[in-house]
Amino acid sequence: IVNKGIANPIASILSAAMLVRYSLALEEEAKTIEKAVDTVLDDGHRTADIATSEQSYIGTDKMADLIIKEIIGK
Repeated sequence: IVNKGIANPIASILSAAMLVRYSLALEEEAKTIEKAVDTVLDDGHRTADIATSEQSYIGTDKMADLIIKEIIGK
């Protein structure tokens, strides 16, 4: 899956939230990351691995970009 844009970045991003929460004791920052992921998913964005057959999907880079925009406040 390397360089194909199909590896879902959400697990890595949520792992970063866990690191921020449990290793750095930054609860609000972790919540910000988690809320960004939730918002992007609530807006209907999906990568190929989590899209249903009726849904369109976006690539890895686009998913990561959308989540980053939510984290930094667009």
